[in-house]
Amino acid sequence: MIRFATTLDDLSTIARLIYETDRIIPYLFGKRQKAIKKIESLVSRENNIFSYQNIVVYEPSANNIQGILLAYSPQKKDKQKENEDYSQAFSILELFALWFKVLFLKSMENKSEIDGLYISNISVDSSARGGGIGTKLISFIEEWASAKEFTSLWLDVAFDNPKAKKLYEKQGFTVVSERQILFSKNGFFRMKKSLKQVKNER
Repeated sequence: MIRFATTLDDLSTIARLIYETDRIIPYLFGKRQKAIKKIESLVSRENNIFSYQNIVVYEPSANNIQGILLAYSPQKKDKQKENEDYSQAFSILELFALWFKVLFLKSMENKSEIDGLYISNISVDSSARGGGIGTKLISFIEEWASAKEFTSLWLDVAFDNPKAKKLYEKQGFTVVSERQILFSKNGFFRMKKSLKQVKNER
């Protein structure tokens, strides 16, 4: 079954899957166990990009989440409410350190060009890889986004992950820009897929 997450799900597993697929999170949130706890706290809330409301889960059987997809609209974020969520999940010192790190990444992380739904994370548990779960999650969010009248899907893929880039190209995504990480040879391709609009019968 593929569906949106709820607060009744195993949020620790969801947080772990997010952590394992995001290279920036260790830099932002710290070491593995600490970072997963912080992500779990954010997942349980409603007004930040990691919220359960933005997460689709793949659950082939009850209480067995094997994959997640996190997607949100950068244009519809409520910055004030998001800050409130972070202030409840982090201490003052942690927030200051996080703000400084985000400031450093701001030019690379700029999402002002994104006018549709941004797929931030796609993660499949190591025990379930190779079964097309990632493709199924993308298909689900594509149908949902079209029904919600989003005109496009966006995502980023690292330069050193050609396998994933090829997969997304097969899904209809095309490269629209490239971003270089400061003081590094690494970076990522920003990819976009235009969506067909679904006419809702009234």
